[in-house]
Amino acid sequence: MRKLGFGLMRLPLTNPDDQTSIDLEKFKEMVDVYMERGFTYFDTAYPYHGGKSEEALREAVVKRYPRESFTVTSKMPVWAIKEEAASTQAVTCPILPGLRSIALSTAA
Repeated sequence: MRKLGFGLMRLPLTNPDDQTSIDLEKFKEMVDVYMERGFTYFDTAYPYHGGKSEEALREAVVKRYPRESFTVTSKMPVWAIKEEAASTQAVTCPILPGLRSIALSTAA
């Protein structure tokens, strides 16, 4: 893997006053150049662009490139955890719907 990540925190917008108005066509162009140059690492998080960065990632990367050709990371929004859990237990967190929106696999 080449050592440069593509962060989805500040994507191009069609309306500068609306952080959810991601310019998908411009983003696709950026992704294509990035991938053509051998980079494969994408970084997103649930709150980026009002939750729309993950949907844009699905449209610009997941639907257009083979799954084995890229890596995606996200972040755990600890501020969204509503209950304390033992360190050996899984934590229920609302991030899961966001990650499902990327649809990286067919697992439910």
